[in-house]
Amino acid sequence: MKKSALDTEIEVLSFVASPEDIKALKNYLADEYADDKLKMDIMNWMWDKRKQINSKKPTDKIPNYNREVYTFLKLIGAK
Repeated sequence: MKKSALDTEIEVLSFVASPEDIKALKNYLADEYADDKLKMDIMNWMWDKRKQINSKKPTDKIPNYNREVYTFLKLIGAK
């Protein structure tokens, strides 16, 4: 059964990134067969967000952070 747009939006909004999610992105970057363009997009995003990724601040307090992590995880097939 296909999810409705509302179900998908609820899933996105309720998602909270964990260290394991960042590890999944790093594993994707290490995959030699992964899409190079997507790998570059993820690396650029990680570089821009490096302080937030390493921060002790709760990720739900960082604007768009969880949504962006979720989007990349969907693109790499990890969610």
